[in-house]
Amino acid sequence: MIGVMADDLTGAAEVGGVAWRYGLSSEVHTAPTQVFNAEVVAIDTDTRGCSGDEAARRVKWVATPLRKQGWIYKKVDSVLRGPVLAELEAVLAALRLNRALVVPANPGLGRVIRDGHYFVAGKPINETDFRNDPHHPRVSSHVLEMLGPRGSEPVFVCRPDQALPPRGIVVGEVGSRADLVSWAAKLDETILPVGGAEFFSAILETNGHKLRSKTVRSDEVDEGDAPAFDALDPNPIRMKASRSSELSVAIQPGMDSPSRSIFVCGSAASSAMGFLSECRKRGLPVLGLPPDLMRGAGTAERQVRGWAEDVINALKRHSQVVVAIDKPWVQEVDASQRLGKHLIDMVMRVMEREKLNTIYVEGGATAAALVHLMGWSRLKIMRELAPGVVTMGAGGDRKVTLTIKPGSYTWPVAVWQAR
Repeated sequence: MIGVMADDLTGAAEVGGVAWRYGLSSEVHTAPTQVFNAEVVAIDTDTRGCSGDEAARRVKWVATPLRKQGWIYKKVDSVLRGPVLAELEAVLAALRLNRALVVPANPGLGRVIRDGHYFVAGKPINETDFRNDPHHPRVSSHVLEMLGPRGSEPVFVCRPDQALPPRGIVVGEVGSRADLVSWAAKLDETILPVGGAEFFSAILETNGHKLRSKTVRSDEVDEGDAPAFDALDPNPIRMKASRSSELSVAIQPGMDSPSRSIFVCGSAASSAMGFLSECRKRGLPVLGLPPDLMRGAGTAERQVRGWAEDVINALKRHSQVVVAIDKPWVQEVDASQRLGKHLIDMVMRVMEREKLNTIYVEGGATAAALVHLMGWSRLKIMRELAPGVVTMGAGGDRKVTLTIKPGSYTWPVAVWQAR
């Protein structure tokens, strides 16, 4: 078994999706467990927003039982948000290892590290949306500064053609798939592999795993698993998207189908704003945060209840409805958390009254809050729609599927079809 420790839910799901891509059974667990029934088990330690001490305590508790089952991969945020160094030092101590090789960048998504600096789509990361992250603003592109305060272990940034130091935490520069493969080839039992989804993919390939057939067998997917987003048009209208996400997806408002889904957008990234705008142009109902809730005016409970009623009424007329905060970046952490809580409270009210086949969630914190409130502690990976966009069976009920992605990723190439 391969054990994965991820600092948030979308990261765990992303790696689980990579495992599915290579024909491996995979699960995401949101609570510590010692019952493992898949070839790859990704545990969400929910440590990205923790203090360094709390994050270290959690990962140390999870690392030992996972190591007894096989080898461990430590999934970190691709742009190094959270107490990364504190977690790595704790895992190294728990596993009695001297070195960690950290390859966080995903070149297939335009995220690379060169000359010690992090770039996203050709721009220094501090000149992108990541600068406005209310929880982990990226104010510098220098990798060592992005990692935050140092601990006891030395930290290095190395090129793929350089030899690894005998001890410490090494951040690998990467600009291509070939660089990822080169780093994967350097691993041995004395090194803790750490990084993003693409590095995990390179490690699987280096260890002989092959991509699954593009055709999904009928016994792998239950009826209703394939979301409406999967319906392909022979003449798709393509949105701009990363070249690694070339999957056509359809949103079809008003279809005569019993299948109903809700799209929950908890992100304020520019890609999310563009997606919501295009949904409106195509006639898909988008129900944003009521203005009074945004301002904190009036009774929040009454406003949330009214918002839920509007969504329920929209579901009576449409097979798919989008709900979102639908506002630019909110810089204040408290305000951001308050708005996210209102969004999830509203979704829970809708789910109590309406049967939904599929729930789509954008944003790691939003997805984690929903999963926690629903009591879903074990999620089976059912398919990977695109890198980072993963569909899971929730709560053991395969009639309800949950599809999530990080807020900073774009949705797969989309197609809007008017009736």
